[in-house]
Amino acid sequence: MLTLWDTSKVDRFFNEDFFFKPLNPAANISRKIDGTYLIKLYVPGLDKEQISITTDGNILTVSGGSDKQHDKDVGEKVLYKEFSCEKFSRSWEMENIDPDKIQASLQGGILTVTVPQIASSKPRKIKVE
Repeated sequence: MLTLWDTSKVDRFFNEDFFFKPLNPAANISRKIDGTYLIKLYVPGLDKEQISITTDGNILTVSGGSDKQHDKDVGEKVLYKEFSCEKFSRSWEMENIDPDKIQASLQGGILTVTVPQIASSKPRKIKVE
């Protein structure tokens, strides 16, 4: 009998996430005219309890995720998987941030983090007299 596919190798091929490796969430970062940083991360399916935002000096870190796997029906065998519940961590260095005034909100799978600068460190124009 001729077998074109060794099914054990095919199963292993699809189950080892060969095509899909979990990535960090996509992020958009902008800066308002007043110097405030605005970070938006795409984190669909996460609750606010699964997200952590920390600062260490000028480093802002957003991490989150879950160890639990997506539920699957009894008798179901996953052939290909793109959903990921794995943990992530993203860090950015930002100048003169004010950690006491950082705010975050989660709506529609978008995490928005507003990071103000310390008032004295904002750029200003000096008039020459």
